[in-house]
Amino acid sequence: PWRALRPDGLVGAARGAVWTGEANRLSAQHQPWDVIDEVSAAAAFPGVTLPEGIDVRPDEPANAGPGGDGRSEWGARELLLGRRSAVAFDGSGHLDAQAFRRMLDRLRPTSAPWDVLWWPARVQVVFFIHRVTGLAPGLYAFLRQSDTGDGLRASMRPDFLWEPVPGHEGLYLLAPLDCRAIAQRLSCDQAIAADGFLAAAMLVPFEAALETGGPSAYRHLFWECGLLGQVLYLEAEAAGGRSTGIGCFFDDAVHGLLGLDGHAWQSLYHFSMGVPVDDGRLLTLPGYDWERAAALPDRD
Repeated sequence: PWRALRPDGLVGAARGAVWTGEANRLSAQHQPWDVIDEVSAAAAFPGVTLPEGIDVRPDEPANAGPGGDGRSEWGARELLLGRRSAVAFDGSGHLDAQAFRRMLDRLRPTSAPWDVLWWPARVQVVFFIHRVTGLAPGLYAFLRQSDTGDGLRASMRPDFLWEPVPGHEGLYLLAPLDCRAIAQRLSCDQAIAADGFLAAAMLVPFEAALETGGPSAYRHLFWECGLLGQVLYLEAEAAGGRSTGIGCFFDDAVHGLLGLDGHAWQSLYHFSMGVPVDDGRLLTLPGYDWERAAALPDRD
């Protein structure tokens, strides 16, 4: 409504305001941020000696993934090569409850790909559920492992419900509400956090991880968030949807929403998933030499 009002008052206030500092234009040249290099050096990973004998599990059947449409019959090759990041969601599609349940199963650190980590899984997930069949819209916590999960529950708002969701082990309803606007605001006002099936915040026990693992645990926390995101990418594809990571979010506001204080728990990454809407301005090209060769017309 303010756009329809006369701007005289606002302009007058701006003219009479006390301004500090001096604005400058964005530089066309590279500007070094030394603190980034300092953090990278301080969190350098010294390496680890893995035990001999790696447990390599056989491939699962092609139809073992979650179902949403015909893509549930795809094999691993089709899912891996077809995985793409969404740029927008339709704001109306639903995720099947069975597909969501299987998605949660894949996030539990009990089988591949979680056996590539040489530390206990630490990342817990808070879901902003918008449209998942059989689940009320609202704020949910998914405890992937109970040891750190208990600590997260004790650190969050005391008025959360923590109602177990039947048929979804480790999933708890914190607050039933339409959280689309909340998810969008927390994710730097990006509509992708509100228009999909769901959005997610990845929470880590920050202080405890650094106390036990040293500075390099900072990298490990991000690696685990990245692996969790890659699992969600593939699960979204298998369920007939698409997903995207969200790197821009207001972490302090996320902590405030959840009632988290200090640095015991930190939100390190966000994610969203839904029915994709293609952007016609973007050009898609084959990614591999054999794909480019296959796309060329037969000139014989």
